[in-house]
Order: sequence, then C-alpha cells, then structure tokens
Amino acid sequence: MTTKISTIFDALDSLISGQLTDYARIPNAYDMASNANLFVLKGYAIGISSALNSERQLGCNLSIKRTFNVLLTQQITANSTDFDGFNLVAKTLFEDQYKIIKAIEKDATINSGQVVSRYVGDGGLEFMVAGQAKYFMVEMQFDCEYFENLNP
Repeated sequence: MTTKISTIFDALDSLISGQLTDYARIPNAYDMASNANLFVLKGYAIGISSALNSERQLGCNLSIKRTFNVLLTQQITANSTDFDGFNLVAKTLFEDQYKIIKAIEKDATINSGQVVSRYVGDGGLEFMVAGQAKYFMVEMQFDCEYFENLNP
C-alpha cells in the first residue's frame, strides 16, 4: 500500500523537474554540501520534514499535516568583484522559486481535495561552498495536509 507521502513526494518531483528543466535533481536534501553530484550549475532536492496530527475526523482516516522542504541551488559563476553577476544569480534563483510556488499552489495532483498543499515560507538566500564551487541556495517549506487510511 502506497502512502500519501510517496504520492506527494513523487508529484513534487515531477512538478519541479517539469517546471525547471535545466535543473538536476540532487539526492541529499538534508545535507546539501555532502552531495557527490552537487557540482551542477542548477540543482534541486526534496526533503520530508516534520508532521503533526491535524485532528480532523473522517471515518477511519488519520489527518496529517506534513512539511516538505524544496531546495533550489545555483552555482555562482561570477567572480567576487562582479556585483551584477552575483545579483543576477540570486534574482534568477528567486524567479525559479516563484515558478515552483505558483505551480504547487495550482497543481491538481497535490491540491486535489485529498491533499492540500500550501507555501509556508523560506529561509532566505544562503551561501554555500562545496569544493571549489560557490552556490546560492534557497529552502522553501510547503505544508501538505492529507488523510491516511487506517484500515488494512
């Protein structure tokens, strides 16, 4: 039996890869600097985070509100004195973030009545160094509320 966690995760992955076709999926959403294949110009990762019982009753269903983290990274190819280049990477990252927010808010698969997904926020722009490469990163949080059937 597949849980809604798998369904939501797969829907997020399909949605992001479809919206951001020039991004590569990064496997470890929990420790970005440890990814072996982080050396991509643009990357994304999906992490499954905390949950709580949202206390809604519907037959033998458990209502859950779970947070999914979506991380976007872009390599900074500008040198340290190229202010316009740095700002361009940052602005592009946030433009791509908006594409994801808009797509998730409007997507019928993860906003179907059985699952309600909403953008909660992000941690702002972060700077990260991995080997010789420098990256900007933004981590978004989406709350997804759904029901899991407790019957076998």
